[in-house]
Amino acid sequence: MVRVKQLIKKMAFDFLPSSTVLMFHHIDNGNIIVKSGCRMKIKSFVDILDSGVSFISAEEYTKFRLSWQNPCMITFDDGLKDIYDVAYPELKRRNIPFTVFIVTDFLDKEGYISSKELQLLANDPLVTIGSHGTTHKILRGMSEAEQRLELLESKHILEKITGKRIWMFAYSHGLYDNTTVDILRAERCYDYAFSAGGGETNLITKKSVYTLPRLNMEDGLQDYYIDSRYPRLKQVL
Repeated sequence: MVRVKQLIKKMAFDFLPSSTVLMFHHIDNGNIIVKSGCRMKIKSFVDILDSGVSFISAEEYTKFRLSWQNPCMITFDDGLKDIYDVAYPELKRRNIPFTVFIVTDFLDKEGYISSKELQLLANDPLVTIGSHGTTHKILRGMSEAEQRLELLESKHILEKITGKRIWMFAYSHGLYDNTTVDILRAERCYDYAFSAGGGETNLITKKSVYTLPRLNMEDGLQDYYIDSRYPRLKQVL
């Protein structure tokens, strides 16, 4: 019976119109400063870029024009140095849009992008900058005052550096609580916020603009496959 339910769920998800937000951290060319355990080798990353999968910008994704082709939005967490040095040139060469969620306390530190590099990224029409908090601490369980600091101070810092409105947030480790969402709704400081799991965005998972799903992308995981017949990237259920 469990197997039958899984099969029904898979068939439903295969045929539901959707889009997917891909969550990357390190893109590893063998010469990076490792700050996270979440890594994907450059070859695996480039294979995805060249697979024929349709990629969309943050602006396109948030229109929620879901499609059977499952277009994908690329995101990077933390503001790691190799995003600028390794991933950015590959994406720029292919004219693929992407989003970087920045931890403001990490700026200008070893292994992370500099404020100058952030400015350069923000000035590229392909790039959207979002906040990943001030300190990268987990919001769930924090006091309201601490959460406000993480949400609002990081936004202020990023807007001062980039000169642009920061309208998206990604929760540290994907974790949040009711207090987090209440602050976002009351302050309207961000238009959208993302978790670190949940897979595809479809009519079932698109429940709240402050708890949007993402699909973790790193070597060693079997969370996705590329259906080369169409082609499209799909979540493994």
